[in-house]
Amino acid sequence: MRKIWMGALTAAMAFTMSITAFAGNWVQDASRPANENGISNWWYRNDDGSYPANCWAWLDGNQDGLAESYRFNENGWMYASTRVDEYDVDASGAWTINGEVVRRNVNQQAAQVDLAKKGFQRELAMQCFDLINEERKKEGLQPLVYNETLMNGCIIRAEEITQSFSHTRPNGNRFHTVVSSQALGGDPIHHLGENIAAGYRSPAEAVQGWMGSEGHRANILRDSYTEAAVGCYIDADSEYKVYWVQIFYQP
Repeated sequence: MRKIWMGALTAAMAFTMSITAFAGNWVQDASRPANENGISNWWYRNDDGSYPANCWAWLDGNQDGLAESYRFNENGWMYASTRVDEYDVDASGAWTINGEVVRRNVNQQAAQVDLAKKGFQRELAMQCFDLINEERKKEGLQPLVYNETLMNGCIIRAEEITQSFSHTRPNGNRFHTVVSSQALGGDPIHHLGENIAAGYRSPAEAVQGWMGSEGHRANILRDSYTEAAVGCYIDADSEYKVYWVQIFYQP
């Protein structure tokens, strides 16, 4: 399962998104309506006879080496031509961003994180940070400057969200209290933003998830933010296994 949440002192939103890789074939039930309130008459049969239900699933149905992401309801029927979990899906049921189908190379399994490495993962965090700046570059924005003070906050927050997936910290305070005003040289409540995510198994997938959500994308591409850091924490015994935090700063 995957989960993301955006926090910028003035707004917050949340939803879940679980993605699993499957192999099998598509099945259509012609006795059902082709599309009824965004629910199609298609389902996906895995090789073992099971089927994805109440989840997102990456599927390479035509065996071209590229998988698309599809959303299935609790009975296994695919969503199509609608918006679900705040994501758009086209007539074929594939997840799209700005009208373009999102695809993943099914052979790129090496990019997955190693769940045996429990604790804070600085290398993965920095890879994620670099990918965020690539997204800003695409939009003609200046890259975010790495801030060690924010990184220290990310180290704390990445572990905290394994306990409470929220912009409210386990002690009841809001996320911005993880960074002191003395360390930043200004009041953090007016200058910080936070994105959090859980369940994504690589930096690329975490960034792709954030960029597919309007609020998270807005934080990443906000021109007024000039400094940032990213945290990644792994706990294989927890619900979502892998946790990601971005903290943004506007001086």
